[in-house]
Amino acid sequence: MPGKHEAKRKYARQWNAKWELIYFFTEGPNNNALCLIYKETVSELKETKLERHFVSKHELYNTKYPLDSTTRKIKYDSLKSCLKKQKKLFQKMSSSVDCETRASNMVSWILAKNLKSFTDGEIIKECMIEASKFLFPNDKKIYDKFQSMHLSVRTVTRKIEKLVVNVYEQLSNNLSEAEFVSIALDESTDLVGKAQLCVYARFIITNCCLFEELLGIELLETTKTG
Repeated sequence: MPGKHEAKRKYARQWNAKWELIYFFTEGPNNNALCLIYKETVSELKETKLERHFVSKHELYNTKYPLDSTTRKIKYDSLKSCLKKQKKLFQKMSSSVDCETRASNMVSWILAKNLKSFTDGEIIKECMIEASKFLFPNDKKIYDKFQSMHLSVRTVTRKIEKLVVNVYEQLSNNLSEAEFVSIALDESTDLVGKAQLCVYARFIITNCCLFEELLGIELLETTKTG
């Protein structure tokens, strides 16, 4: 008995194209079925479940669009075309959001690299919006893209925190793959004259490129003069 249940679980049902016109379903992306009328999904590719859904929610379609009729085919094609347009719109929106996210990440990275206040993100956004009015007076899309960028203090802080984690992970991976590693120490003073120790790592990875990365800065309790 356990063997039979195991075999049943492994059995994957296949999509049957005839269900499209009979029940107004199309094959979904995750081995499921998608109703073209209500945009609901049926998790299992089983005809009895598609039939139950259609009869309970769309039974009038059999009257308005008789099976094997031209009107039913036209209606099905119309619904499927509408679904494709929606998918293209979502993909376009997703691509636009991705570009805005990358732009926001780059601005956050530049602020962190130049030790600027995170509040400057909002000032940069305002500058870009105002500049777009003069550089692209007839292109509202560019203005809207700058307007939709997220550069608030909270957003910039969160993005820089993620960038810090990413840089740390890259450095850890490079050091673990390095064939040769050396440590370099240097003394300096900060803006208020306090002594600090800078620790660098110099290493060579498989493509024979030499890298030098700052590992950390420690405040010295004594002055830097011997």
